[in-house]
Amino acid sequence: MSALSASPAGMWPGCCCAGMYGAPYDLLAAFLGVREDRARGIIARWRDAGYAQTGRLGPGPAWCWLTRPGLSVTGLGYAAARPALGRLAHIRAVLAVRLSLEDCEAYREGRGWWRSERRIRAAMGGRVGTGHVPDAEVSWPEHPRLSTITARPP
Repeated sequence: MSALSASPAGMWPGCCCAGMYGAPYDLLAAFLGVREDRARGIIARWRDAGYAQTGRLGPGPAWCWLTRPGLSVTGLGYAAARPALGRLAHIRAVLAVRLSLEDCEAYREGRGWWRSERRIRAAMGGRVGTGHVPDAEVSWPEHPRLSTITARPP
């Protein structure tokens, strides 16, 4: 059985990958909590099952993004597409912020919830007009506070 499965635990890595448009192997390995060589094996199983596509999209590590069947398994209604070359550094920066935040004890204890740009856009019906859409929103269930995240790649 693939690590990306219909179980809630199995869907979580796929949801992260889908919500971020895709993920570079090194950061996906960090998200999964495994070494990069182990992540490559997990991602290869997703690819072999038809859930993901992979490739070198630019300098640096290979990337993984979900296919239509992979998105279907997560229950997310996003369009399947390879991450755009011009957005790789930005997507990487946002995912690094997400991983750093999710690694914080206060985030975990406060049950913080990350709402990705892709989810925000989907909630708006894909129509965003000319206004800026944040890269993410973070909320905490016990506090009515909402934080917006805008990452700028180096």
